[in-house]
Amino acid sequence: MPMKRYDIVPAPSTVRYGEGKSVFSAVVVERDGFEERYFAQTLAPGNVRVVRAGEESGQTLFVAAREDRSMPDEAYSLAVKGGRAEIVFGKRGLLYAYVTLSQILAQSDGAVTDAEIEDRPYCGYRGLMLDSARYFIPADDVRKIADLCVMHKLNAIHMHLTDDQGWRLESDAYPRLHRVGSRRSHTNFGCRPHEGYYTKAEMRSILRYCAERNIEVVPEIDMPGHMRAALAAYPELGCFGRKLPVATHSGVKHDILCAGKDEVYSFVFRVLDEVAELFRGYTRYIHIGGDEAPKMRWDICPACRRKAKEEGLKDSEQLQGFFMKKVAEHVCGLGFAPVVWNEKCMEGFMPEQTVWQYWHTDGGMDEKGTAATAAAGGGMINSDSAYAYVDLPYGTISLEKSYKFTPKLPGMPEEKALGGELELWGEYIPDYKTLLKRCLPRSCALAERMWSGTDGDYAGFAKRSVAFVSYLSSKGYDGEKRKAVYDPSALRGSLQKLWFERRQLHWEGLHNLIDDAKVKKQHGTEGSAAGD
Repeated sequence: MPMKRYDIVPAPSTVRYGEGKSVFSAVVVERDGFEERYFAQTLAPGNVRVVRAGEESGQTLFVAAREDRSMPDEAYSLAVKGGRAEIVFGKRGLLYAYVTLSQILAQSDGAVTDAEIEDRPYCGYRGLMLDSARYFIPADDVRKIADLCVMHKLNAIHMHLTDDQGWRLESDAYPRLHRVGSRRSHTNFGCRPHEGYYTKAEMRSILRYCAERNIEVVPEIDMPGHMRAALAAYPELGCFGRKLPVATHSGVKHDILCAGKDEVYSFVFRVLDEVAELFRGYTRYIHIGGDEAPKMRWDICPACRRKAKEEGLKDSEQLQGFFMKKVAEHVCGLGFAPVVWNEKCMEGFMPEQTVWQYWHTDGGMDEKGTAATAAAGGGMINSDSAYAYVDLPYGTISLEKSYKFTPKLPGMPEEKALGGELELWGEYIPDYKTLLKRCLPRSCALAERMWSGTDGDYAGFAKRSVAFVSYLSSKGYDGEKRKAVYDPSALRGSLQKLWFERRQLHWEGLHNLIDDAKVKKQHGTEGSAAGD
């Protein structure tokens, strides 16, 4: 009878099977570190008893582990034979060895096949973006998602903390940001008020929780656009001091931070000082956004036009490049690398340390341009919206399509191809249950592409993912399990997209047009005079 082969996701670098097997009624761990406790309490399947040495009885699988400083940080090897599981690991590889062992045990039924596994990640940065700004994600749910990241062998959570629809981080310097900016009168899903923010104590707790699990937490304070929540709290930060509410619906808003006022730069710098103090030691990066910043207000704003003239800038697009350069330089001065979305207007302005995050070409640099800019700068994180935006309907990005994700672009220097990230934008994800339905199983495919590389085939992954999805479900992570939904037919996929696009009517596009005309009529002559 052939020995059992295991379906492991992400696929290990190499697996060699032996002829024997080890029968056990309990798993005995030799060490007593955090990883062993986490293995026993969180990772191991519910039907497997994990005990410490000296507490065993009956047949056991004895797990021994030792560190090898010569191995890459996140690498490990796992050899199972003769009732023993021998783990050798790099500095941060032990946790991932236990992730793999847990999947093996979940498929074992009391006996494990002899195997030798050697494994290391393809990408150094393997991230998941959480959008807490649109719908607040409570700290307990963030912790659950951190554990889900561990099970996927992801090592970064990018927290989108601010946007038009909410400011989600406590600020001592500007308390109205969280007191006013964290509340909106109603949401995309009816006339229900919504609010929430992380106190600094809560965020520190999240950071410590993630750090124990090898997860870097990257904060994003998006600017100069996506700032309606901040403008609701401090109207003077906008071009005309308009008193606006926190945005109630999704979509790009036309009121953004004023790039011409010195006090706006002071505001941004003080906020980033607070962020740096809170996140120092937990991340190398601070994300400052830079995407989707309409210039309707800047084009008629006296202060913006004056600033552009003083700095020798030809238009509002270059003014954004200047604005982001000043902000990025401040981030560098704080000891972090700034991260920005790949908007074309910033090309040629940003400091060398800047990391570029690729997501689209509509207003942004194309793949080739982003790669070239990132190669000359601080590197690139790939979150191509055609494959990695798992908030979109499956008719737009099916499970099979997500498995075509290429986190490292061809031709980029290895040290500048930092890795990839899957995105969970929150406009249409109002709760944790919906988040899991959108995320799983596409997160499994994207995680494998980031950990295992791009040589795998979809059919093999699809077969292996069945066991992984079942394992995740046993841990309380229930995603979309219907193949007809996550790999839909052309007709079903079209209907999914149509239903999603119908909901995009919440964008208030007509309101934007009317509002633009109103602002231009009231303030347009001011900008013309300033430009003379």
